[in-house]
Amino acid sequence: MKRILIVCLLVFAPLAPVILTQGCATQTAEAKTFQTFKATWTTAHAAYAQWCERVVQGKVTAAQEEQADNAWNAFRGTFKAALLADRGNMAAAPTADVKAKADQVLALTK
Repeated sequence: MKRILIVCLLVFAPLAPVILTQGCATQTAEAKTFQTFKATWTTAHAAYAQWCERVVQGKVTAAQEEQADNAWNAFRGTFKAALLADRGNMAAAPTADVKAKADQVLALTK
């Protein structure tokens, strides 16, 4: 068992700096697109869900609540329209409008 460990260390130790400085391999365009589209929804949804918890706790004003709700509803409508335009293709890149609406939700729910 010790010999196997020593052999592994001798083989992989010289490669460690190369592996650590190279980082992960570049992603395919499809992977980047999916993650970007998915991240847009997930990030906005998580921010709004946390915002709703603060509303229930009474930590926001009625005006702030209305602004955030309007931004969330606008985002959802834009997101749904973009998804339908892409025929439900979750791997499609989100439009600039979807990203802008998500950014608005994030700004208002801080």
